[in-house]
Amino acid sequence: MRLVSRSVELACLIRERRAAVSPPPKHPHLVDHQVRGTEVASAKLTDEKVRAIRREERTRAEIGAEYGISKGTVSSVWARRTWKHVEG
Repeated sequence: MRLVSRSVELACLIRERRAAVSPPPKHPHLVDHQVRGTEVASAKLTDEKVRAIRREERTRAEIGAEYGISKGTVSSVWARRTWKHVEG
């Protein structure tokens, strides 16, 4: 009988702790704004580099090596799956 009550106690404790943990509040300027492009701290490209990549006629591997990005990233830039907000 003690085993059952201990299990119930643990389940209640876990439930209480989960309820007490809430996600961190969003930063005020990010609530209704999608961070993209050069606003991302780890971005390797700039708007100007994206425009240059889209004008390129070399292979994905050559372009990727020059800009320090993968072939897949080059493809995504070309197909506008990424950096959609950049015109040109």
